[in-house]
Amino acid sequence: MPEFQFVELKTMKKKKRTRGFPRNFTTYRQMELCIRKRCNWLNVQCLLHSPNYFSCFFSLPIVISSMRWGVDAGRKTLVATTILLLVLSGPVKALTYLLKHGIVGFTMGTLWRLGASWNLSIFLCTIVRAVGAVGFVLISSFLIRENILALITINIHASLTFVLTASGVNSIPSMNVIYTLFGILVLINSGCFMFLLHLLYSVFLTRIGMKSSLRLPRWLEKAI
Repeated sequence: MPEFQFVELKTMKKKKRTRGFPRNFTTYRQMELCIRKRCNWLNVQCLLHSPNYFSCFFSLPIVISSMRWGVDAGRKTLVATTILLLVLSGPVKALTYLLKHGIVGFTMGTLWRLGASWNLSIFLCTIVRAVGAVGFVLISSFLIRENILALITINIHASLTFVLTASGVNSIPSMNVIYTLFGILVLINSGCFMFLLHLLYSVFLTRIGMKSSLRLPRWLEKAI
């Protein structure tokens, strides 16, 4: 009997101590900490990926150097920026910049320096951008040991086959058709990007007082 009373009093004391707190108080605390950590991680991710929204300005210094001081200055800017990225961020960042932004900026600055028309500039820059995008995919495939180009074409083939089957067409497209469609899509994407890039750079260079060095189309001159 005394032992039973002692155990009962001990359990009553425990109940009195924990009466003011919920049983899952520690669970709530852990959930709160997890939410805070998740919010902080999302904030860090936003800060790390924020330069992606400003990637359209990565070619601008090369264009300005080529327009003001000649093609040699644009080439030196391209080489210096690539070497700087190679030292600071490694070869992957340097190759990414060179393929997707550096050569495009050098091509655009050279054509604008030579007084080429918008149609020729957009056409050549579109080809350079498309080749750079394909080269970036090939380099990424080599680094991660996975054929990304084959995965893209296989997904396009599966999607196109599904669309044709749902439309009642029983023919299956060949891989040559898929490769042609992939190339057309890359060119369309690069062309739209280069058109917007020409428009953005023209407006920016006009605002900083370099309108006399530009050969703008008539509709853009009237708009500006």
